[in-house]
Amino acid sequence: MKKQWYLAFCLIAIFLLGIVGCSQDVKPTEQPQTTPGAETTPSAESILLKLNTFEPKQSGIPETDGKDIWEWWAEEVEKRSGGRVEVDVYYSESLVKDTDALGALDSGICDVVQHSSGRIPNRFPIGNALITGSPLAYIGKYNDLGLKERMEWQVRVLNELQTAGLLKEFDGFKVIFWSPVEPSILFFRNKKVTTLEELEGMRIRVNIAAQKLVVEKLGATPVAIDTSELYSSVERGLVDGVAITSVPLETWKLGELVKYGVDYGVGGGMMVGLMKEERWNSLPEDIRTVMDELNAELQNAWVCWQAQRGEQARKKFVEGGGEIYKLSAEEAARWDQRVTEALDLTLAELESMDLPVKKVLEVVETVEAR
Repeated sequence: MKKQWYLAFCLIAIFLLGIVGCSQDVKPTEQPQTTPGAETTPSAESILLKLNTFEPKQSGIPETDGKDIWEWWAEEVEKRSGGRVEVDVYYSESLVKDTDALGALDSGICDVVQHSSGRIPNRFPIGNALITGSPLAYIGKYNDLGLKERMEWQVRVLNELQTAGLLKEFDGFKVIFWSPVEPSILFFRNKKVTTLEELEGMRIRVNIAAQKLVVEKLGATPVAIDTSELYSSVERGLVDGVAITSVPLETWKLGELVKYGVDYGVGGGMMVGLMKEERWNSLPEDIRTVMDELNAELQNAWVCWQAQRGEQARKKFVEGGGEIYKLSAEEAARWDQRVTEALDLTLAELESMDLPVKKVLEVVETVEAR
């Protein structure tokens, strides 16, 4: 009997020693390591804003001390707020795709977006389809405006329309900035086109509905080609020309394939910086005041940079042997007449959507182009 008790005692002792030994081998759970540029965790007293942009990080921008615009803006927000607001910038759609950006604002996945307003058809019909995307800003007295002059005029128009309550499409949003883009013009592979007759029947690559409508009215044949296949399509002569801004002449190397560009706008569009109004209003009042002041500087920086990009791309194209030219006044008037037909169709479509088109046009006429 004593042996049985002794044996049981030894077994219990061995079991308890095993538990102690195992517990000493257990290590604390390791915390994940963050990498430079990864999302930061704000202090308990700071506010974190997540910003999504579809563009890659840029550099060499004069208006923002040579820094990327969003890098500069994020640093300035933190500095001017005394460290109370931090901004994480997600470049190249690394947080959400631009087509999902507005929904991401609703869900809180991000707080600020730089959005290409033409990504979702009819989402911003007045701001994108009419003021910046249609021929409205490129015919008649507006066709002779320089890149920066036109963009500044479009921004003034948008501001006036918003003040007048005519941009209902932006209800529920806080607009951080508007950024009209350089107008698309027609670039040709090997034929200098100076008349409608010369343009007749030429195959022109387009990428938005507004361009398609204008090109058709001018007598050419619009062709839809994906950006990934554009270079090879132009190179093989599947199209005679392209409707693009001047920046892709360099970034997509299309300047190697086209020789002539007629400086006559056939469409445009805009980028816009947005927050949800509810999220904006949740910020302390003094923070909103500081950010409003900063956003006015951001607005100017965007317009200046967009114009500079276009001007520099055009200059490089010409220096490389390309030619960008104006139509004669008589011929421009003929093109305007055709393009006005396209504009009338756009206006009729917008009116069918019960939009205040006439009131919008009245405001447009009151804003001086220069």
